[in-house]
Amino acid sequence: MHVTFVCEANQARSPAAAALFTAELRRHRPGDAAWTVTSAGVFATAGVPALPAMQDLAAARGLDLSAHRSRGLDEHATAIADLLLTMTREQADLIGARTNGVVTRCFVLDELVALLTAVRDEPVPTGAPDGATAVVGLPPTPRERIAAAHARRPFRRSDPADDVADPLEGSGVTPEATFARLERSVAALGTLLLGA
Repeated sequence: MHVTFVCEANQARSPAAAALFTAELRRHRPGDAAWTVTSAGVFATAGVPALPAMQDLAAARGLDLSAHRSRGLDEHATAIADLLLTMTREQADLIGARTNGVVTRCFVLDELVALLTAVRDEPVPTGAPDGATAVVGLPPTPRERIAAAHARRPFRRSDPADDVADPLEGSGVTPEATFARLERSVAALGTLLLGA
C-alpha cells in the first residue's frame, strides 16, 4: 500500500506527516513491509531540505527529516499512490482537477480521520421502510476502510477546519502548532486506518 502525504512545497507539513505516519506503521504493524510512505508538494521545487524548525521538532520525537529533499507531485507519483493525503481542501481539489478518477483515494488528512471515525461510530440510514441502518464498524482492511470513508463523503460537508495551516514566516502559525496538529491527526489516522 502506497501512501503519499501532500502539501504545497513539501518542506514542512507533508514530510513531517510522512515521518509521523511511518512511526504509526511501526507501532501498529511492526515488520509489515507492504507499505510505502512518501511525501510531495503540489508546487514543490525539487531538492530543498525540510524546514530546520520541522527537522528539530521531528528530531525531538526521534524522527529524522535530515535526508528529506522536496519533490513535486507528478503524474507518476499520483498514479502509484493508493492513498493521497493533503493538508488542505484546495490541494485535494487541485489534485482532483489534474487527475481523473483520483477522488476515491484523495482526502484532506483530517477529512479522512473524520470520515473513518464516522464509519466506526455512526450508522448510515438505508432508507428501508423499517428504518434499518447500515452496519457500523470499520472494515477489516485499510483498503476497505478507505473505500468506506469515500462512501461516507455524501454524509459529511467539507469543513475548513480540516485544513492544516502552513507554518510560513509571517503566517501567524508556528511550526510547533503545525507539528502538534499533525501529531494528533496522524495518531488518530494510525488508530483508525491501521488498528485492529
